[in-house]
Amino acid sequence: SGAFEVGLLHALYTYKKEPISQIELAEKAAEIELKKLEVPGGPQDMYITALGGIQYFTLNTQEKIHNEPILLSTETIAGLEYNLLYFRTGLQHETRRIHEEGKVSVEKKDKKSASFIKMYDDIKALGQQAKQYLKEGDIDAYGRTLHDHWLIKTRQKNVTNSQIDEWYEAGMKAGALGGKIMGAGRGGWFVFYVKNNKKTFRKK
Repeated sequence: SGAFEVGLLHALYTYKKEPISQIELAEKAAEIELKKLEVPGGPQDMYITALGGIQYFTLNTQEKIHNEPILLSTETIAGLEYNLLYFRTGLQHETRRIHEEGKVSVEKKDKKSASFIKMYDDIKALGQQAKQYLKEGDIDAYGRTLHDHWLIKTRQKNVTNSQIDEWYEAGMKAGALGGKIMGAGRGGWFVFYVKNNKKTFRKK
């Protein structure tokens, strides 16, 4: 949805011959989805679509987003492109419902709420570590953070199911250093970091 909104806005502004910056496209797309349509979630999809590249985002309590471009070496980028493999699950998922379940859990202010907040804090810390690995060019270590992220994210039971769990386990047994289901979960695309034997992995 974020990519669609940014693309449509860009097309409309181009048609009207009105200039608009990348950051303005991101802000307007985020406003449409999060404020006007009241879809729960974050603005990161709109911002990465509008800005491109590899970005590190921070969001403060006033919902102001800051982006930091991560400038990687040509070798690091080539390694990521070579080792990250994507697979379509064919499963449909309703992002709004998944995010709403998480929001309700956080707002309850009980033990379950505390565990959700701890999960998000752990993901944030892992993101900071992943950023450092990328800047250092240690892409294998970055690949392993995908597995760490999977273990944290799947504490939230609504992001996975028995079929997705089975696929993930098969991927790890086939040689992946890590992987994750993209977006909110329950469907969409898998990404795996696979260093060796990619042909065998794809076949599996």
